[in-house]
Amino acid sequence: MAIALYAMFIALLMPSLKKHQKIVALAVSAALLNSLFSLFFPNGWSIIIATLMAAAGIELFTPKGGDSS
Repeated sequence: MAIALYAMFIALLMPSLKKHQKIVALAVSAALLNSLFSLFFPNGWSIIIATLMAAAGIELFTPKGGDSS
């Protein structure tokens, strides 16, 4: 079941990866932050905190026209 969840996430993400570099940066930064936060927080909370911080960081540190299209 856990592998199916990852496969579903990747299947949803793949079409967007070809068009928008901002989404690639968001996914990579959220994954890195989640691996860091999982050392300090429970798994559910580390995913939530990592996703929110990655989204806020991408929006703050990339220009408005940050997409490659």
